[in-house]
Amino acid sequence: MSRSLRWSLLPLLLPLVADAAAQDWPWWRGVDRDGKVSGFVGPSSWPATFTQRWRVPVGAGDATPALGAELAAREPRLRFFHLPERGPGRALARALDLVSAPKLITLDLDLSTDLAFVGQAVELLESHAVVVGSKQQGRQERLWWRVLGSGIYILCARRFLGLPYQDYSLGAKGFRLDWLRANRQAIDWNTAYVANLIYCAHRQGQSVAEVPVWCHDTRRSRFRLLHEGLYRFAWLGRLWWRCHLGGRPVDGGL
Repeated sequence: MSRSLRWSLLPLLLPLVADAAAQDWPWWRGVDRDGKVSGFVGPSSWPATFTQRWRVPVGAGDATPALGAELAAREPRLRFFHLPERGPGRALARALDLVSAPKLITLDLDLSTDLAFVGQAVELLESHAVVVGSKQQGRQERLWWRVLGSGIYILCARRFLGLPYQDYSLGAKGFRLDWLRANRQAIDWNTAYVANLIYCAHRQGQSVAEVPVWCHDTRRSRFRLLHEGLYRFAWLGRLWWRCHLGGRPVDGGL
């Protein structure tokens, strides 16, 4: 680039830099890197329609990290963390390093499962290593194809692994923390860890309780369901081949 061209671009760049500084947005995600804007004053009127100039996928696009950190600052009993990489298994593994209570209970964030499960799980974990909240045993209001997919997965787990349980989803599960930490190698980075851990408990002769739960979930899933289904069925096959037939220990590879 010639010197004259560089100097000709400078007047165009300076207003952009000044505008960013005026909005307190000097780098990615703002001053505190929390995705929050302070002191923003909106225009007195907005246009009736907008013209899209460009589009880039950036993930969920919500303010959960900022709101979670803010809530944790107000409530000392709450511990909040945010991971740069997505994956429910990664979140569970991180939680194991933060939890101090003897029991760990997982729920869907939108609380689609009856909260009565929490009290049941707390009581049952006194004498069980794992508590499974089962939508099949209880009542569920879900899209038919999700119910069908879950049913096929449950049948495969019973047929190939000899597991008699009827729910391997992430929500409404309880674990005794000492047992869970002793078996953390079974946690994968994504969503297969529930079946992995239940299989571990079953093979070890640990006591597993299953209770009916009510679930209302008709929302559009944020998972890529085809990819997710293939992933979980592949892990089920891996359990069958490596562990059930080969006698190897369960390894989530996290």
